[in-house]
Amino acid sequence: MGIHCEMNLFNPPDGTFVPGETVSGVIKYAVDRDTAVKRIIVSLKGGGVLRIRNTQRRQQNRPNVFYCFEEYVDIDNIIREDEKGILPFGCYETNFSFTVPKNLPPSFKYMKHLPHHIVKCKISYFVRIKFEKPGLFKLNKHFRYYITMLSGVTPNLPTVPTVFSKDKNLCRLISSSPRTVKIRANVESCVLAPGTKIELNYEVHNNTNLVIKGVETKLIEVHSFKARSSRKIQNFKDVPDTDTKTASINSGDHQTMLIIMNLPPDIMSVENSKIVQREYAVKITVDLPMPHFNIVFEIPVQIGYRTDLIEESAAIPINELPPPYWAIMGEANGSREDLDSIDNF
Repeated sequence: MGIHCEMNLFNPPDGTFVPGETVSGVIKYAVDRDTAVKRIIVSLKGGGVLRIRNTQRRQQNRPNVFYCFEEYVDIDNIIREDEKGILPFGCYETNFSFTVPKNLPPSFKYMKHLPHHIVKCKISYFVRIKFEKPGLFKLNKHFRYYITMLSGVTPNLPTVPTVFSKDKNLCRLISSSPRTVKIRANVESCVLAPGTKIELNYEVHNNTNLVIKGVETKLIEVHSFKARSSRKIQNFKDVPDTDTKTASINSGDHQTMLIIMNLPPDIMSVENSKIVQREYAVKITVDLPMPHFNIVFEIPVQIGYRTDLIEESAAIPINELPPPYWAIMGEANGSREDLDSIDNF
């Protein structure tokens, strides 16, 4: 059957959606002849796919590819149902509106060659219209339009000023003098929106007979992936332009610093998924002279839009609709794997 679809999506000003908002718009569809269609369904769908390839098992008689699929949202609205199963020749138009659930991971795309593993992961959301044909073993028609979802985070860390501390006793063989390094850090909030800033006030007390070479602070990003029958795979990365290094601290002295980290607008935590997580932490490293190991202190933070502050938005009234911008909806085969082919990178 010859079917053509276009959609006018009523985008927010920045073109992205936040959990709790409304996805709405208009779909136009046309058939070039009377066509057998028993049901038309407009849906909001979202899911994630993960594939992990273990490069160490290539020459071994063991599974080396692990695949996992996860569904996040699946809302269907039946807009037409005809027992006779005939859609007459002509052009049609239908409005749609979906309220996005709050606990969703953001749109996400990742591909990286890690030591011993190749990881590919993708989370996608789209509006779909499906034309169901009558009878068994009939190929239905699917058309979809992808949307971008931003991160919603449920705070499980302090949202008010909080003090974190760590004391480290250095080993001593002969000397009986005190050998303790004390770290105190005050963070204004551990839950932040993308594009804002982390305010960190810290003190390092050098109660040792050593000279501390310096203190480094930076924001780190940790990706964690887990497929069925596979162990958790993690990758650590420094967030660019968040690094600060200070001068040395003499024995018996202390250092106090106020650190402001500007968060890039495009970084956010990935939560509410079993196959992938993206976490962030402020990493404080006290640089000690040899043979001592450096002291590492990490303060976790969540980056995203707080779900407890998001109010569900109403659909846009017809008289307030934006000027029409019609986009052609791409045809898909409707299989679960086609939700987002992991090979389409």
